[in-house]
Amino acid sequence: MWWQETVPGDWYVFGMSDDLVRERYLALLAALEELSTRGPMATLGDITAQLPAVGYHDVVPETELRSCLDKLQAWRFAEPFHDYAAPLRSLQGLSAREEAWALTHRGRGIVAAVRTASCVRSSCPAGCWTASSAPCAPFSSI
Repeated sequence: MWWQETVPGDWYVFGMSDDLVRERYLALLAALEELSTRGPMATLGDITAQLPAVGYHDVVPETELRSCLDKLQAWRFAEPFHDYAAPLRSLQGLSAREEAWALTHRGRGIVAAVRTASCVRSSCPAGCWTASSAPCAPFSSI
């Protein structure tokens, strides 16, 4: 179960002081989780297309998207895969080829934890929770 695999350090992404950065990471986690129901891996194009569907409507350039995904990888929430047999699209493709991303087991656990916390919070009486609901907004539609 998710509570057996979640450690206190996993909550770092949800406690970031910069709202815009936190929302971007939460939206990426929500998009990856949603895309995992359609297939085992998602390309950068798939992820970019899924962001508005989870409520994140800001444009994310590919370089920033890669940077955020690399950070999720460093936190062990996401994992990249490279298909070296995929045809090249550009010179940049020499190093990346067809890159796809997926949530790790740990990433799925933290998404489940946030979803559960969001559900519990919505069923609590007003004033039960003092924190803002904004950090969990991308997960409310899942």
